[in-house]
Amino acid sequence: MIDFDLTEEQLSIQSMARKFVDRLSGEIARIVRDPQFSKEKLLEQGYETLGSTPEQAGETMRSLLAKYARIVRDAKIPAE
Repeated sequence: MIDFDLTEEQLSIQSMARKFVDRLSGEIARIVRDPQFSKEKLLEQGYETLGSTPEQAGETMRSLLAKYARIVRDAKIPAE
């Protein structure tokens, strides 16, 4: 199974000022660490909560994009 989720929020941080990125990242981390939110909203929907910095999230996205690009290329899957 391939599981790859990107949200608009994750992709929009590159154009934001650093202080806003840090604030947004901190608030998201605070919310996700709340056990009640994690259990009631995320885990029930099949999401696993992970905390990371914007830089770590960017590295994860680059790594996953490279991985899936290789899979698509090796399988010769055409763009539609």
